[in-house]
Amino acid sequence: MHFRTRNRVIQVIRTSYNPTSKRAKAQVLGSVNRIHPEISDELRLICKPQELAELKAFVKNQQMLTRVELENAARTLVAQMQKATEWFDTAQIN
Repeated sequence: MHFRTRNRVIQVIRTSYNPTSKRAKAQVLGSVNRIHPEISDELRLICKPQELAELKAFVKNQQMLTRVELENAARTLVAQMQKATEWFDTAQIN
């Protein structure tokens, strides 16, 4: 199982091996909203217990990363604004 992040959605993908063609086959099981990550009942029924645990861990990790990104943005805002002010003061804007 792997996850593909697309804009505001996390796609849940199961990969299985096809012995006849000797290739892996990817099947999209469903998706989860990144902003409000609630796993739907339909997706819970499709996923195996191990896959569901993996999905929950991935969603939790994504939420943690989002919080860190927001904190970093808040902590560096003053410095970024100062750099922007310097650029506007020195740039030759037409």
